[in-house]
Amino acid sequence: MPKSNRFRILNQELSRLKKQLIPKPSFTGLYSDRQLTRTVAYRVLAHAEIESYLEDRAWEVVQNAKNIWDNTGKINLTLICLLGFSGLTMDAPPETLSPKKEIKLLKMNKSKSRKK
Repeated sequence: MPKSNRFRILNQELSRLKKQLIPKPSFTGLYSDRQLTRTVAYRVLAHAEIESYLEDRAWEVVQNAKNIWDNTGKINLTLICLLGFSGLTMDAPPETLSPKKEIKLLKMNKSKSRKK
């Protein structure tokens, strides 16, 4: 399976951090405070690299979904999920779909879905 450029960068950065921070295994299991600190630093920095990778990939997925919407007007699962978790709320639905007699029916403005 082909690997994305961003995934290759992630692997390179993790390898570089490992080479610079992880000590060679000790047969006695004893490590200096400096070695232990560098090992913890590797864990923190590796976590940050992986998090950055996931954020970049998520942003790429969102941008691709938006480009599909802009170019074709087709909705995909990514856009539906983003809208579902966007925090936007709608007014409560009406109690009935039949308008009351005293309310004058107004012509509905058809807004373009792009604005929504």
